Amino acid sequence: MSKDKIERLKLSVLADETPTVRETYTGVVDQYAERMQEGDRFPPIVAFLDGEGAYHVADGFHRIAAARKIGATDIEAIVIVGTKSDALWHASGPTRPTASGFVPAT
Repeated sequence: MSKDKIERLKLSVLADETPTVRETYTGVVDQYAERMQEGDRFPPIVAFLDGEGAYHVADGFHRIAAARKIGATDIEAIVIVGTKSDALWHASGPTRPTASGFVPAT
């Protein structure tokens, strides 16, 4: 049985970590912010909740930046119990390393 759940998280509880796997693009953040202000809904971010109560973002860095830009205080998130390492592994997506190197994006 999965322990993942969708909930609304305060932006202030998210660990303020710069994505290490993918770059955040200002143009994308601006576009998302504009769409958010127009009322468009976005998929939930993905955050890993560790044993110390910290939320580590694995997916949704642009959505978080856009939400902060428009002054939002919370965001919908899929919360997965795990570690910061789990979040980084999840964030690496199709480029995560394997025994033979990197898996190419398809």
